[in-house]
Amino acid sequence: MRRPVGAWMRRAVHWLGGPSWFANWVGQRKGAYAVQFHEEAFARLQTATAGEWRGAEVGTWLTSVGYELNEATKAIQIHDHLSRADLFELSREESIPTRDVCVLVFAWGEMRPRNAKLLLKFSEWVTVADRLRRGQIDHYQAYASFHLLSQARKMLGCGPAYYTKLLMFLPAEAGRGFILDQWTARSVSLLVRDPFIKLLREWKNKERYRVHGANGVEVYRRYCGVLSALADSLAVSPHVVETLLFSEGRGKGDWREYLTASEAAPR
Repeated sequence: MRRPVGAWMRRAVHWLGGPSWFANWVGQRKGAYAVQFHEEAFARLQTATAGEWRGAEVGTWLTSVGYELNEATKAIQIHDHLSRADLFELSREESIPTRDVCVLVFAWGEMRPRNAKLLLKFSEWVTVADRLRRGQIDHYQAYASFHLLSQARKMLGCGPAYYTKLLMFLPAEAGRGFILDQWTARSVSLLVRDPFIKLLREWKNKERYRVHGANGVEVYRRYCGVLSALADSLAVSPHVVETLLFSEGRGKGDWREYLTASEAAPR
């Protein structure tokens, strides 16, 4: 026989934000994380649509970086503009070297050519990427390794926003991580009302940020937990959630328009 909820519990639920908050807290616990979503922001996300990111023109980008693909890679037809599906397929193709797959991921993500040139002077990160692609380490272990290399200045030109793209595209489907860039980080901060992901504002463009290199693997693990909780609530896959949070601005994505407006509004 169930005991009735006492007055103290009703008062606690009311104080914490009402029954909807309590239901979210109970239903959205993932691992060690209890996730509370801001009600208005969550409602807006429910109506958002996912778009398809159209990256840089591959040939032009490779030329600007001065990178030549392996002969095995050249033998495979590569679209001028890569999609997520293209990158998943290229990663599964064993004849393509891991370094080439990573470079194509960076082209899709429109990494600045000067940053790509810096990064390609180093090789230890490619070893980590290859182990991730072969299933020898998981995406959390890969994040931790990339983070250490970055802190040791052995991944110059590449921060979390780009090395988490490798966590998405290199592993087999069951082991994929999530991209953590300024838009997904800012979205999560708005949804949970807790800016636990450290960001840096770009000094040339005060409206843009980048994910701080100091964010360690525990921050990334918590971020993944929030995306999984969102996926449960929206009844979609976590990777669909990631595309919803990325959205696009300039009239191409309702969520990003809402995000930037909410950040600018006084609280």
